[in-house]
Amino acid sequence: MSRPETALYAYQHGWQAAIDLCIAIEQTINEYAKRERKAIEYVATLKEES
Repeated sequence: MSRPETALYAYQHGWQAAIDLCIAIEQTINEYAKRERKAIEYVATLKEES
């Protein structure tokens, strides 16, 4: 593999790793938000029962 090919390969893999990281972060944030909404709904049902 030539030097330009190696540089392109590394560049592409670097971008892919960055995109994968962004997706993982977004999924974690979304999961946290979903759990937070469920907790708020649960607390609201407890207040209604009181």
